[in-house]
Amino acid sequence: MQRELITIEGGRPKTRLSLVSAYAVCSLAILMPVRVRLLFTLAINFIYNHLFATGRVILSFVGRRFTGLLIFLTYFAVLGPTSLLARLLRRDYLGTADAGSFFRPKEPPDAGAERLLRPY
Repeated sequence: MQRELITIEGGRPKTRLSLVSAYAVCSLAILMPVRVRLLFTLAINFIYNHLFATGRVILSFVGRRFTGLLIFLTYFAVLGPTSLLARLLRRDYLGTADAGSFFRPKEPPDAGAERLLRPY
């Protein structure tokens, strides 16, 4: 049995969602495009929950976008200037400047019987 969910101290308890209402909401959501479905989810969340729960959903969406923005800014503010500085100072951390080509001849496979004793 599910306990009653009380969202605000002293507030009225939330009831469970009726089965008919859940079927109606899910059926509508299936027919919608993905971008409209997000707005529909926010609206339904606001209807069935209170403002605080809807705010958490919106902030989680904003947090995802903010994380992507931070990764983008970190790349262009830290890694980009670092790589340009390394190029100006003629640093070759990967050791590719000496090689005229990345082609390396393949070593012949070990055909001895001992390789069967140690396959890895």
